[in-house]
Amino acid sequence: MLLYAIAVLWVLNFSTKRLWLKVVLVAVEALLIVAVSMTMSRGGVVVLVCAAVFMRWVYKRHAMDKAAVSEFRGRRPTVRQPSYRVFRWFSCSPLWRVALVLCNPGMWGRSAPGYVVQDASIGNRFELWKGAAKLISTSPLGGWGFDNTGAAYMNWFQSVDNHTFYKGTVNSFLQLAVAYGLPVLFAVLLVSLLALLGAKRLVCGGAEPLKKSIGLLCFLWILIWMISSCFSTMLSSLLLFVPPMLAVLVMLVIHPPQMSELRGALVISLSVCVLIFVAGLVLARGDPVTIERDVNGMVTVSNREIKTGRTCLVYADQQVLGEYFGKEVRKLVTGSNFRKCVVVDKAGYATVFGEKPGTADLIILSGNTVGQAAIKNGTAKYALLNPSFLPDAMPDEAIQAIVYPEINRTHRLEPDTDTLKKFQAKIRMVPYNECFETSWAKYAQTEVIHR
Repeated sequence: MLLYAIAVLWVLNFSTKRLWLKVVLVAVEALLIVAVSMTMSRGGVVVLVCAAVFMRWVYKRHAMDKAAVSEFRGRRPTVRQPSYRVFRWFSCSPLWRVALVLCNPGMWGRSAPGYVVQDASIGNRFELWKGAAKLISTSPLGGWGFDNTGAAYMNWFQSVDNHTFYKGTVNSFLQLAVAYGLPVLFAVLLVSLLALLGAKRLVCGGAEPLKKSIGLLCFLWILIWMISSCFSTMLSSLLLFVPPMLAVLVMLVIHPPQMSELRGALVISLSVCVLIFVAGLVLARGDPVTIERDVNGMVTVSNREIKTGRTCLVYADQQVLGEYFGKEVRKLVTGSNFRKCVVVDKAGYATVFGEKPGTADLIILSGNTVGQAAIKNGTAKYALLNPSFLPDAMPDEAIQAIVYPEINRTHRLEPDTDTLKKFQAKIRMVPYNECFETSWAKYAQTEVIHR
């Protein structure tokens, strides 16, 4: 919001010729720049510099246009007072703005090359963006859901030994593509670029002063949002999203897109979407497993090194396996002789799309999901992970193992001593000093798969 407010000051400064008003606007802008510096946001500094450079270009272009008009009309250029020229320099120069924002010792330290090289947050963002591209390539049309972007990355593409928490992709464009698919990203890019190109035409053309000022403000707001969106999430608050959205609507109304602008916006938007999709496919080739997601949200994890083999079906109860159970599923696939593992979440409990329980070699039930699948004798074997209860009619031959965390054994099994006695030999315990959510795959491999 500070940068949006600074953009308003720039437009007012550009539009007025009154010296006292320019002095007031520059003073207020200086205070806002100090506030930007106090946020310690390097991204904010980058956006400020880019927008200030554009304003410098606008002032230079405006001066050249005025000189050309004066020369055409045979007039001498207007000679301004030194004080006016000084404040004009303050109005258009990005140099003092950069110097002022870096006066904060903390910001200067965070911007130093030595600090930037060692800053883990930068490397983490690159890893996160690579994972986002992979997520997009697995579900390019439907997406993973807006509130599920961070969890999807952590489950299916984050390193299994990395437990850094992410709520989103820290990039608005990737966030939209991961959440809703590439068609939504294409539409957002197309509309934004059309408005941006239209605003630039108003600023550079011979529009009347009011329209030129409106076009300049709209251009700055859209530019600030688009640059900020490259390394932060600008969708988390309406206060961050409303100004550029309003600017887009205003520009599309007062300046309908021309054919040349439409062609340019189409080419850029389509190229960006194709590039992200191809990058995701290329990056995913280096992973030990392939991730596939169908239109119903069913996730299939396949081992790249095994072309033929057994199939595992996992009914996931997140209250038992944890919100990020996908990491353990990937451990299960890479550490066993399974060709693929199909994960059934809450939405697919009633019907397993694409993989019937009868065609699976191993069916893993967790928590409350023991009541979602009928356990019966057949080719498929069953493993129960910390089940909420043990069904009375459960056949002994179909059960491979029952895995409990040691601290829950007594509480879980006390209600049914007959069932406890029947399956006593198949019960496996995860020691109390190990986290069940991050170790059940290891016990499933040693006690179930290789049994």
